[in-house]
Amino acid sequence: MGLQGTKVRIAVDTDPDLNTNNHGKILCSPYLLVIGLAFVGACAGIPYHLDYIRITTDIPATSLLPQSVISANIFFQLFIPAAIASVIGLFILERAFPWAFRFPLPGQIVKVPTMSGSSIILVAILVGMVMGLFLTLLTPVSNYLIPGFSGNTVVYLLDRIAPWKGLLAAVSAGIIEELEYRLCFMTLFVWIGTRLVRVTEPSRAILWVANLIAILPFGFMHLNNVIAAGGQITPISVGIVLFGNGICGLAFGVLYWRNGLSSAIIAHMVMDIILYALVPFLLLL
Repeated sequence: MGLQGTKVRIAVDTDPDLNTNNHGKILCSPYLLVIGLAFVGACAGIPYHLDYIRITTDIPATSLLPQSVISANIFFQLFIPAAIASVIGLFILERAFPWAFRFPLPGQIVKVPTMSGSSIILVAILVGMVMGLFLTLLTPVSNYLIPGFSGNTVVYLLDRIAPWKGLLAAVSAGIIEELEYRLCFMTLFVWIGTRLVRVTEPSRAILWVANLIAILPFGFMHLNNVIAAGGQITPISVGIVLFGNGICGLAFGVLYWRNGLSSAIIAHMVMDIILYALVPFLLLL
């Protein structure tokens, strides 16, 4: 008996990324990846924070806790919030915005044509460089407007921490802060916005409002930099910090919703490499 004339149809999943239910075996992989990123970010931040504590504390070095205990404390303070935030952000993406639930890292929140991988990286690097230059130029303005703030104190701190430790700190901040403020907070606010207006896909207005709300905790978190530089917390200092870090946060938020989490992380790393590694390196010349 021949097979002539017989038509065989084979069902093929042409878009497996959007059908996460068919991939239960690897469903946990993105979760493991972001938790792993949080682990890497926490480890990378230890050397810089150890030196920062050593330089800024008034307690003699001989009376400090063992370095291993301080290192463990730094690690857990960085890792635990970032890991929890990562899981929350991915959980929301998986259920509310399945097209953004990607492996190895979440993709864009909005369904728009995106650039190629190399173009995304290039744009992220350029954005990071612009933001790094912007914050560098904002330092003398802060020196003039914020009571007690001293750019010399910033130079003093950076000059006494090795540039390689600043490089690791840039990696740490880029990973930890984007996991917390973009993947978790911004995704949460976008989801809340879609629920309030009862839509499945976020509008540009929802994205911008979520981005603006997410930069508030991001900005307030950086007020400790003012205190470290001897500045006073006043309405002016709060405004400058929120303005400076808010502009950066908005830029990272746009990269996140259009090009994915990796784009925001790269831009943030490049910005902090300029602030925490390049500037100290130039000071040592």
